[in-house]
Amino acid sequence: MTIVASWQHHWMDWVTLAMPIVGVVVGSVLQFALSRSRDSAMRVQKARHEAYAEYLNAVAKSAILRDTESRREARLEATRAKTRIVVYGDESVVERLAEWTRRGKRLDNSESIEAFLGLVSAMREGSGLSHEIIATALFGPEERTP
Repeated sequence: MTIVASWQHHWMDWVTLAMPIVGVVVGSVLQFALSRSRDSAMRVQKARHEAYAEYLNAVAKSAILRDTESRREARLEATRAKTRIVVYGDESVVERLAEWTRRGKRLDNSESIEAFLGLVSAMREGSGLSHEIIATALFGPEERTP
């Protein structure tokens, strides 16, 4: 066997030995990267849903509380949640939130109520719930005009 043939034989042995090791390393790195990406997306989705729920809870509190200090605290909670919605929320939700804000963030007239229902519907987008079912769940089966 010549020196060149011997070198080629040893080179092939090393390549054959190294390929599975390289495959395992590359696979591990890819799995780690994809896992981190998925975890990050799940954290953002969780933050989004928590902000939506906290905002709706704060709005509901401020609508029923009569004590000035309690209402102030509920409005503060709403502001915190609204800030997180702007950061984590879907574009359509932020747009609907802005619309409801333009309408005065009140539930005492039909125009504002419809803007609020649009906001909640945007938060529930993809759930299959109709606007009418959401309205009934939030305000009851009666007329939604004040």
